Amino acid sequence: MKSVPRLAKELEQAYFAQRTRIEASLASPRTMSIDHWRKYFIEHPLLGFLGRRLIWIFRNEGGWEASGLWSDEKRPSEDGVRDSSGAPIDLSHAKTVGLWHPLSSDAAELQRWRDRIFSLSIRQPFRQAFREFYQVTADERKAPMHSNRFAGVLMRQHQLSSLCRVRGWDYRLMGAGFDGFNVPGKALPQWNMHVEFYVDLPSDRNPELAASGLSEQSGSGINLFVSSDQVRFYRDQHEIPLDEVPAIVYSEIMRDVDLFTSVCAIGTDEQWTDQGDRGTGLRTERFNIDEVTGLIELRASILSRVLPYTSIADRCRLEKSWLEVRGQLGTYHLQLVWGGAVLLATPHPRWLNIPRPLLDAVSLDLATIPIDLDYRTEMILRKAHVLADDWKIDSPDLIRQLMPE
Repeated sequence: MKSVPRLAKELEQAYFAQRTRIEASLASPRTMSIDHWRKYFIEHPLLGFLGRRLIWIFRNEGGWEASGLWSDEKRPSEDGVRDSSGAPIDLSHAKTVGLWHPLSSDAAELQRWRDRIFSLSIRQPFRQAFREFYQVTADERKAPMHSNRFAGVLMRQHQLSSLCRVRGWDYRLMGAGFDGFNVPGKALPQWNMHVEFYVDLPSDRNPELAASGLSEQSGSGINLFVSSDQVRFYRDQHEIPLDEVPAIVYSEIMRDVDLFTSVCAIGTDEQWTDQGDRGTGLRTERFNIDEVTGLIELRASILSRVLPYTSIADRCRLEKSWLEVRGQLGTYHLQLVWGGAVLLATPHPRWLNIPRPLLDAVSLDLATIPIDLDYRTEMILRKAHVLADDWKIDSPDLIRQLMPE
């Protein structure tokens, strides 16, 4: 008989593997029958624990469609599934089931789902109702075969490699002396597609950087840093325009690349230029206005729910596209899109660079809140804690930034 610790570890590994597999299917066109869904995603002892906390879309060949979440509030005549308003759904109309994605609903229904998930205190296996989404920008259409929206970011290569594995991308570490042109890639067999996210060794692109810290290597000759570049999509081994990429596929891929370039970033690559036939040299805007609005609404929605559970709630206020934080030494604005911090000083506001060790030292106990924060929202919350307690700051660098000019 297996020991309890060993069994617990195996269950945890199985849970993680199944959760990853299900999340990956968000970008998949696959559906299943109602009977298969009920057997494996509702009644199954492990998968049911995942499936009962996810939103699903039910459809039939006649064009009927409804999104629903499993509920234990069912009555004898009901199937135990309710819509975003809490009303029961008659599944006798349904023939197939697939995972719901925020792009599957209009803004009003999306907001209802967020309200319902939070009010029921459901911690979803992965961010679904509170998931970020991305759409092709007008600037990207000027160079329609690729996206530069996340280009020109210097990243830690080993951390990038680890994140690639977690998110299902293929990537091999590279050094200046070998494997100098590895490209993170991800297969999308359901769509007969694959995607590539180009990265460069700064010293390969610009020989003048060979003697700089950006060419630093590990003991095994692996470069510590790489720079981000284009994202390109392929079908049948041929490049395709961004507008031909299914909307959910584009969104999920860009969500991954945003994660890579934010978590692994050490700064902006000021030497970045587009590389030859890989583009036109345009560094595109990262978001269009609708996308910016959606991200602001998402982060404002999350923070409005999370802040009341923190010790700094009385010193914070959400205003339009920023979070206002009142400290004893000043008032600050935190941008909801990028998370940039501004001190409202005279004669003009000043951007702040908050050292990472201060952010990492913030203790966040959000176990009772049924929302997993995305990286940028978590950083905004950490910055808010640092600035709300600005009289406790002991970093000489940040103290200098806060001093009157």
